[in-house]
Amino acid sequence: MSIKPSEMFKIKYKGYDVRAVDEYFYQNGNKLEEAISRAEIAEKELGELKQKYEALYAEHVALTNSIESREKAADEISRIALKEANTIVETANRNADSIVKEALATARQILVEMSNLGNEAIFLKQHVKERMGRLAKVIDDFTLPNIPSLDCLELVDENEEKDA
Repeated sequence: MSIKPSEMFKIKYKGYDVRAVDEYFYQNGNKLEEAISRAEIAEKELGELKQKYEALYAEHVALTNSIESREKAADEISRIALKEANTIVETANRNADSIVKEALATARQILVEMSNLGNEAIFLKQHVKERMGRLAKVIDDFTLPNIPSLDCLELVDENEEKDA
């Protein structure tokens, strides 16, 4: 709401009443000086706030850039770690498959050898039984020759004593 000077001051010949204008400025001069002083302080504060805003904005931009670069780095590290983990898992799976195949082959070979040893043991058992049977038959069939009695030796001893 603006006040027109013609509403505040009486118009006289060739302009406003000088006394009324001086009185008005005298009464309101302090208010005007205070307003000017407050305006200067506000302008100074505004300048300081602008500087703080610019500093904070620059810090905000720097932090935003830093966060973005760290997020990119974290994403890259995550991607690399996941890729490495997948590689490790694939290698472990291949190694596990190889180990399982090797273990199965070894187990198969052991089973074949055990089967062969079992068959060989059965054959040896039968062979030994046969030989033992033949040996038992030979022992049973073995007859000792008739052993002369020792009485004949006594006769020989007596003949020798007589001759001597």
